[in-house]
Amino acid sequence: MKRLQSNLYLLCIFGIFKIHNAVEGWHRKMQSAVSCHHPNIWSFLRILKREQSLNNDSLNQIFGGHLPEQPKKEYKDCSSRIANIVTDFDNRVTIEYLKAIAYNINF
Repeated sequence: MKRLQSNLYLLCIFGIFKIHNAVEGWHRKMQSAVSCHHPNIWSFLRILKREQSLNNDSLNQIFGGHLPEQPKKEYKDCSSRIANIVTDFDNRVTIEYLKAIAYNINF
């Protein structure tokens, strides 16, 4: 359990959960844009070019002084609660720790 705790602690402290969620969101967006399992090379390249264009637009907005979109308060609060639970791991019984994490996860 100590290894599990250290892995969760590092993931939580360094914000890897947030990165993972962002990558999952991007992957889902790409899957829906492709809309088939094996696109031909030309349609795939067209989708990649569109994605690159959107990324360039976002970067130009940031360089122009526009602030990136902030996460919703609900998600920030949930992340904060989970971070508090993870950092308090040593003071909890394992089953209580797992329950506390589970109460803060919505699917």
